[in-house]
Amino acid sequence: MSPARRRLLIAALAVVAAVLAWQAPEPVSDAVVPATVGAASGLPPLRPWPERPRYEPLPARDAPLARLRDDDAAAAAPKRPAPPALPPAPVAPALPFKYLGQLQTEDGATVFLSAGGKTVPVQAGGLIDNVYRVEAVSAARIDFTHLPTGTAQSLTIARP
Repeated sequence: MSPARRRLLIAALAVVAAVLAWQAPEPVSDAVVPATVGAASGLPPLRPWPERPRYEPLPARDAPLARLRDDDAAAAAPKRPAPPALPPAPVAPALPFKYLGQLQTEDGATVFLSAGGKTVPVQAGGLIDNVYRVEAVSAARIDFTHLPTGTAQSLTIARP
């Protein structure tokens, strides 16, 4: 900063300080003056401070208003997509067997079935192609379980 500019800045600050000092209000004295109350001061006498009012407890959150707010919030909330429908329970296919005959032995009944051009001998508890299990053999029907689905099925035996 050049010396001429510095002198100009100091002169401007001096002028501002002089104007502020000339316009400043007179100082207030720090003397404490006792307050007078009543007829001597010309003011009405002081009244006691009113007792604090006791409020009744509020009702439980203004139930009707809260319900309205909840309904508005529910309407404004984004709808969740419905969960995907469960796939239908698996269904066992129709029994592919035809009854050919039955042989009674000491070990129990052996049943002969036809499946896809093959003759299959089975007894109660036996497996057929790891897909069907023979549960029971009776004079009127043969009970199977389709293993992949766990579905129980029956084949009725027609007697000639």
